[in-house]
Amino acid sequence: MLSPDKTINNISDFLEIRSRNQALITYSDLTDIELTICKHYKQIIHYAFIYHDKDTFESGELKEPHWHICLNLREDLELRKVIAWFKEVSDQNTMAEILLDKTRAFEYLTHKNHPDKYHYSDDEVITDSKAFWYNKEQRAMELLNDILHGADELYLCNKYGREYIVNGAKYRSKAYSLRKEVKNPYIEDNKIVDMPSDEYTAQAIVNQIEDIKTL
Repeated sequence: MLSPDKTINNISDFLEIRSRNQALITYSDLTDIELTICKHYKQIIHYAFIYHDKDTFESGELKEPHWHICLNLREDLELRKVIAWFKEVSDQNTMAEILLDKTRAFEYLTHKNHPDKYHYSDDEVITDSKAFWYNKEQRAMELLNDILHGADELYLCNKYGREYIVNGAKYRSKAYSLRKEVKNPYIEDNKIVDMPSDEYTAQAIVNQIEDIKTL
């Protein structure tokens, strides 16, 4: 990542940002995308992408067809490096940004929570693992883990959006109760580790927090 004292004041600085999860838009074709993923499969753990050919401007005019891509990488990589993967096989424009919330990004592929946009079918999404991108239990565990490790309010709101804004107090209450019972609680393989029983499995925590709605 950029150092905290470095200001992002131009595109070059932005492209130096490193992230394991990245969201891209490309005007390449399907063959180029599949070729890129195959060529760099050792650096890609999970992927999901979809073709948007019915997006419109506010005027109703159709936008140029493009692909939205979500990538989960094995290590933090600069945005420019991942963009370069696609430029190796195509001269079409490709853009990238940090993907903070994988579930929300996955849902955006179909515009699930955007009533003002065209809704694509779930069947149009090409992915190696829908469970990785869209997992309610894992999402709850990640939120608890972030709280237990001292994430601030702004970070939590940006990452989890409406889910944290609405249910944040309940998550914090559960996290604090875990901290009282265990000196150094942490999460591994979708479970709170070092707990006295299986009471605090991911499903149990999801069940105990009322009105949780996946973004």
